[in-house]
Amino acid sequence: MDHHDLTGYYTYRSVLNEPDPTDDFNAIRFGQGELFLWVGPDGAIRGTLAFPADPLAPEKDFMDVTGRVTSWSPVTVEFDGVGRAGTGTADFDYRYEAALAPTFSEAVAQRPTFVGTVVRAKPHGSEPAGVTASLVAVRRDLLPPKRIPGVALIPEAVQMLASRRHRLQHAVWHTVRGQWHALNAVPDVAQQIDERAWWPSRPPFRPDRTLELENGAGEDFLFMHRAMIAMVGDVYGKAGATPPAGWTAIPTAAVPQTVYVPGAETGQSFVFAPGVSGFMVPPPARDDDTDRMFKAPAFLSGVMRPLSNLFRSPRFLSALTLGQLGNMLEFTVHGWMHVRWTQTVYDPAAGEPIGRSSLFDIDPKWDDPANDDLGDFYSSHVHPTFWRLHGWIDDRINEWASANADRLIPRTVDGIPWFAADGRLVLAEQPFTWPTGHGGHDGHGHHPDPDADVRVMEEVMEIMRTALTEPQRSADAIPTAGVARLPARLAFRELLLGVTVPDEVMSK
Repeated sequence: MDHHDLTGYYTYRSVLNEPDPTDDFNAIRFGQGELFLWVGPDGAIRGTLAFPADPLAPEKDFMDVTGRVTSWSPVTVEFDGVGRAGTGTADFDYRYEAALAPTFSEAVAQRPTFVGTVVRAKPHGSEPAGVTASLVAVRRDLLPPKRIPGVALIPEAVQMLASRRHRLQHAVWHTVRGQWHALNAVPDVAQQIDERAWWPSRPPFRPDRTLELENGAGEDFLFMHRAMIAMVGDVYGKAGATPPAGWTAIPTAAVPQTVYVPGAETGQSFVFAPGVSGFMVPPPARDDDTDRMFKAPAFLSGVMRPLSNLFRSPRFLSALTLGQLGNMLEFTVHGWMHVRWTQTVYDPAAGEPIGRSSLFDIDPKWDDPANDDLGDFYSSHVHPTFWRLHGWIDDRINEWASANADRLIPRTVDGIPWFAADGRLVLAEQPFTWPTGHGGHDGHGHHPDPDADVRVMEEVMEIMRTALTEPQRSADAIPTAGVARLPARLAFRELLLGVTVPDEVMSK
């Protein structure tokens, strides 16, 4: 049990300690609300107690919560709740002490629950100080971004992105690049994939998994995702909606999942703000120390934020080629953001993580629009957070262009604002995206055979699966070949995180 396990949302209820039986439960009701606790590694607690308890109420009143974990074994906490000046809770001042309720090994789906006592510390209105009540706070599941109005992608975008064509397009692109050297080591495999126009000429790393920073491979990563952003922008434009905006800064460690801001009207309580909601870090996967590390506040403050700031430094950006920028972003901050905001979902019966059995598991059941796992190439682009974090990545291209403006020639490539290849800062005449053009269309925006490109991508997946998982293949000698046998969620993490940045780069 640590701070990750306590951080989250709870449904808070308190009842008066009335000894006499009652047939009306509301006669002993003291309060009900939504408790948000953010617990730091040192046990410091901050958060809110909001009314009403509805997680998506359009308006809420808030008390601000501060306190600490007083014991980790057994877990006990104490915190104060104080109302906000100028609101309906302005005179509220309460003290809370609670302990995590015991668990039973034979229990079915028992939820973490705090039980304890609350006392009114100061009178408000006609209510005297000193009144106590018993409290219960039941842990909620994290509210997924796709269930938050204004955060979820519009239906038209989900329909496009969750299609088999777009899932395969994104998964094949990343898998071929991620397994480039392993595939290249198997006779005829690169040729078979190249015959289907899916073989990239530039691998993003060397056989020893050190980043390749001289061949322009990072340009492919940046351009392909800029093309995806343009596709989604087109869908939103046709629907008369504003596309999701990228993060202007990486969200803080203690950000809540639903954010409320002061209402514009006099006397109005706090109102829901979808533009800055949906960014809370999901709980780490069970018994997964790597996941805990990437989701920890210390990783954000000590590693992720300093490096992200470096990618905003004009001096640093002016020392990079576009390919170096793309490769370094893809295998550092980009990969970390994916892992940090991935929510592992478990089968309620088996208790095992739900997800594809391997990178090559393309069973049609995974085409369900509900499959929006941010930690899998086949589904990450269906998740709303994908477009927030890739918007942040795309903005780094713009800042790099500003830092090198006097040495760049703007150019449009396949309708995407880009740069002319000059052999110095920009190496690729035609960045690698996908063979049939954006969205699986031909050059005129039509589908000569709507399913042809899908069949080709299915063939590429099968070629890769056979090459990397058949026991007689020699690819087992290549470090990344073993990744092909992992569950997709672990293979995804290994391909994005198992790469080394050359030491000399960070000295620029």
